[in-house]
Amino acid sequence: MTMSFEKVLGQSRSKRFLQQIGRTGHLPHALLFSGMEGIGKTALAFEFAKLVNCLEFDGLDACDRCASCRKADSGHHPDLLWVRSDGMFIKVDQIRELRRQTRFRPFEGRRRVIILADAQNLREEAGNALLKLLEEPPDRHLFILTVLEPQMLLPTIVSRCCHVRLQPLEDELIRDHLVARLDIPAP
Repeated sequence: MTMSFEKVLGQSRSKRFLQQIGRTGHLPHALLFSGMEGIGKTALAFEFAKLVNCLEFDGLDACDRCASCRKADSGHHPDLLWVRSDGMFIKVDQIRELRRQTRFRPFEGRRRVIILADAQNLREEAGNALLKLLEEPPDRHLFILTVLEPQMLLPTIVSRCCHVRLQPLEDELIRDHLVARLDIPAP
């Protein structure tokens, strides 16, 4: 059975860092995952969100078997929230709704994890509203922002996040993955 972090190609350095902070329990209130398109930022954010609330976390990875992991995988975990672009942008009303939701403690998990996918799509007003949340983070909440480049965000948002830079994937890793996934002969 494939464990959570194994589902994300490469990124061994980032995975080790996330495992370390998961083991210690000293999580920052916000993480910023940056890197080029298609290298696994959102997938890694999701797998780390599972790790944070895994009921059987072994110090390395989420178990993918407990109720919390199964709920996350099915898209029904009450403490895993997604914020994605509404059209071309993440709008201020989405962040206001998020702020309303973060007034409450997590329902089941140790933390409520909010993943803001493609945070470079934050409109300026939405970025300012998010900044207010990050300046006074709600207790037991973890924000994970994914972005192509940190410079695409307000510098004040970047300064309030623990930055995790994802590396480009090696050609051999991509080739081996495609060969295995598509069940084709190796070149």
